[in-house]
Amino acid sequence: MVGRRALEPVRKAFSEEVHRQLKSLKDELSTEIEKARISLSSDIESELNKNIKSFVIGALRIEYDDPLQESLTFNEQIKSSLSLAANSVGDNIVVGRRVLLCGGRTDSAVGLRLGDGVRLYEDCRLTIDHVDNKSGIVLGRDVSIGYGTFLDGSGYIEIGDRTIIGQNVVILSSNHRRGGPDIQSSGKTHEPVKIGRSVWIGANVTILAGVVIGDRATIGAGAVVTHDVPCDSLAVGVPARVRD
Repeated sequence: MVGRRALEPVRKAFSEEVHRQLKSLKDELSTEIEKARISLSSDIESELNKNIKSFVIGALRIEYDDPLQESLTFNEQIKSSLSLAANSVGDNIVVGRRVLLCGGRTDSAVGLRLGDGVRLYEDCRLTIDHVDNKSGIVLGRDVSIGYGTFLDGSGYIEIGDRTIIGQNVVILSSNHRRGGPDIQSSGKTHEPVKIGRSVWIGANVTILAGVVIGDRATIGAGAVVTHDVPCDSLAVGVPARVRD
C-alpha cells in the first residue's frame, strides 16, 4: 500500500488545481454577470430615452418629455404597475419620472389610494410608515401633486377631489417629540391632515400634522400651515394666517 505521507503531495496538487479552476470559473461568471447588468441598464435607459424629445439651438441641447401623453399611451401598464404599490388605483393616472411610492400596499392599514385622474409629477415622494391601521394617503379624483412634493402618510393624509398641490410642498402627519435627552429616540406623535375639495396649495408650502383645510381654500406660496384653515379663505405667511 502507498503510505499517506507519499500521497500528500498528490492531494495538495489536486486541491490547488481545483481551487485554481474554481477561481477561474468564478471570475468568468462575475465578468458575464457584469456584462449582462450593463446591457440591461443600457436597455432600460434606452427605453426611457425613447420618450424623451429634444431639440438643439446652437450649442444648447434641450430635452423634454410629456407625462400627460405617456399616460394616454401607457395607461394600462401604468395602472398595472401602480397596483403593486397602492391599495386602490383609479383610471387615467399620470406618473412622472422618479416618483417614489413607499408603504402604500398593505392589508393592515389604509395604505395608498389613488382616485381617477390623479397626477403625480416628477420627483414626488409619497411615504407611509405603518404606525396603526389608519396610516395612509388618500387622493381624490383629479388631484394634482406638483414636482418635488413630499407627503408623509404615517398619521393619515386625505386630499379632496380636484385639489392642486404646487411644487416642493411638504405635508406631514407626524412630528418628533421634544424634551428628551436624545431626539432620535424620543419617538413621534401622529395626527391626520385633511385637505378639502378644490383647494389650491401654492409652491413651497409646509403643512404640519393635525391641520384641516376647508374646501376651496387657497394657501399662498411659502406658507407654513400650523392651524386649521376655513373653507373659501386665503392663508399666507409664516406661520400662515387667514386674510380677511
